[in-house]
Amino acid sequence: MDRKEKLNRIFLILLSLFVVMLGYGILLPTLPYYTERLALKDNLDTDLINFHIGLLTSIYPFFQLLFVVVWGKLSDRYGRKPIIICGLIGFVIMQLLTGLATSLTMLYIARIFGGIFTSSVIPVSNAYLSDITSEKRRTKIMAWSRCCH
Repeated sequence: MDRKEKLNRIFLILLSLFVVMLGYGILLPTLPYYTERLALKDNLDTDLINFHIGLLTSIYPFFQLLFVVVWGKLSDRYGRKPIIICGLIGFVIMQLLTGLATSLTMLYIARIFGGIFTSSVIPVSNAYLSDITSEKRRTKIMAWSRCCH
């Protein structure tokens, strides 16, 4: 692989990481308002709204934690690129489900789905970056990756 192709791949991976983290960063501040609106629509007790906000916030990283090992093993077996692409497609579907959610249950499903699929993008992208860079440049590329998230 020549230098230009390697730089293009690094750029695409870093862009993918940035998009996933941007989506997370946009959704998180609006999640309490969105949850409140859906909870009130579902006629839930107003005292439970904060509980649902906390649960919806924590369920995403919980499912990331559970599925990161699964995606890692799959990426070792089938390759990094297919798993990253699968994760990005799942991330897009999660964003659509979140935006189209009409009930609190649908929002929970979207958050769980998002946690499962974003756990394939972030660590597998870092592994791919590590695979395609030399040991000399790996530290710089990993630092760039950390800037994206």
